Amino acid sequence: MVRGFVWQRERRWIRWAVVLVASMALIGWSIAPASAAPPQGAASVGLLAGTLLFTIAFIFFLGGLWWRSVEWKKIVERQEQMADNVRGGWQAAASLYADLSNDRRLPPLDPTPVVLRENEVIQVRTAARYTRFVSAGDGSYTHMVGFGTGWAGALLAGSAMVGNSRRRNAATAAAAPAWREQQQIEFLAGNYGLIAFPNGQVMHFDWQAVSAFHPAPEHLSVTFEFYSAAPLTISGPYAPLLCVYAAFHLWGRERFCSAPTLHALRSAPVSAMPLPR
Repeated sequence: MVRGFVWQRERRWIRWAVVLVASMALIGWSIAPASAAPPQGAASVGLLAGTLLFTIAFIFFLGGLWWRSVEWKKIVERQEQMADNVRGGWQAAASLYADLSNDRRLPPLDPTPVVLRENEVIQVRTAARYTRFVSAGDGSYTHMVGFGTGWAGALLAGSAMVGNSRRRNAATAAAAPAWREQQQIEFLAGNYGLIAFPNGQVMHFDWQAVSAFHPAPEHLSVTFEFYSAAPLTISGPYAPLLCVYAAFHLWGRERFCSAPTLHALRSAPVSAMPLPR
């Protein structure tokens, strides 16, 4: 838990406290003694504006105090949980890196519910974020035509034109390849390749089908390109674990041990995530 003064935590109630003070000063100016009173019209406007501003500021001031005492704690707890997950994933990846570098035998894991192929062995099982670089359509859309006479016909035609434009833009955007299908799923990794479960289905990504490999363990991600399939990015706290295992099978032991991309796994775990701003 963060201790001491943190502006991100205190900023909401402090800002509205300043507004409260300003509104009270305005009210005080409006009801000043006759000797120092402002003109009658200005005093009435000032009193009304000061009262309204005070009411609004007081409500938001209380909301800021509530956010400080309740919501901020939830944010910090989520950040601390994320930091723990990052450290746990990094330590698991570093441990796997050490095992593979030293030719330690990895025990086989339960592949349930997958039926393994002949001589296939699963050695890593974890959850991570799955994303594919795919399109969400072929660019087609339904073209509508509005008919009618007079002002009603013009209204229908204009409405149809606007609708067609929106559907065409949406179809064009959907047809453009982008990182889509994002979901948190379970992954298995073995001597044949990766096995993923997007949308509850079983998908195999064999090592021999990989055409390019982009490991980024320090950024908690790894991207695969394939000869005949859409690119795949795996991200999240435990992505480095899959990154290490894939690198060993795709590069071979010699390159695996000398690749600078993986040297950070020999050092201390990734530090905690920064607090929200």
